[in-house]
Amino acid sequence: MTWFVYIAQAKTGRYYTGITEDPPQRILDHNEGRGAKFSKDQGALRLTYISPLFETKSEARKCEIQIGLCMTGQQCQDDISYNV
Repeated sequence: MTWFVYIAQAKTGRYYTGITEDPPQRILDHNEGRGAKFSKDQGALRLTYISPLFETKSEARKCEIQIGLCMTGQQCQDDISYNV
């Protein structure tokens, strides 16, 4: 299996970061009410970024956490690679 980190933007302008095997399908799931509470509270999500693939769920989760830290203004690791 391969995993991706994705970033989506809600109608409110806030961002959501997650991991999945199929980012476009995951956004559809969120928008149809089968996702995180965030998407229910913030409105429909629009996919804004998909990472290069990760070989393991663990690797993707670590990247997701680092992106989340960067997006909240906390310290980022220098070796993280993403393009928003």
